[in-house]
Amino acid sequence: MILTTETHKYSLKHMMKIPDAQDSTETEWASINHGLLFALENNERNIHIENDNLSVIHGLMLPNKPLKQEYAKYHRYMIMNTVAKTYWTAIRWIPRELNLSDRLFGNKRRQLR
Repeated sequence: MILTTETHKYSLKHMMKIPDAQDSTETEWASINHGLLFALENNERNIHIENDNLSVIHGLMLPNKPLKQEYAKYHRYMIMNTVAKTYWTAIRWIPRELNLSDRLFGNKRRQLR
């Protein structure tokens, strides 16, 4: 994940393995969960989350949306508890081509024209 500070004076990059993930969607949930914790550890309390996985975004924006996977239920619970410790948190979907975090892993995505 990439953490850009509220003042945009600097960015922090953080990578971690999620070895027990069942699929890529679980890693998306876990990355938001761990990213929020990372932001709080770095004293950031105004947080803007961007993610390219629409099902994860829907799961967070629509709190009454039933989630099929147990890992999604767990991560949503953890994320919502962490968000309660922030001053302000926003979330939005972005196209995969605009997801700068993919570059941390060396993923070369098609660029928007």
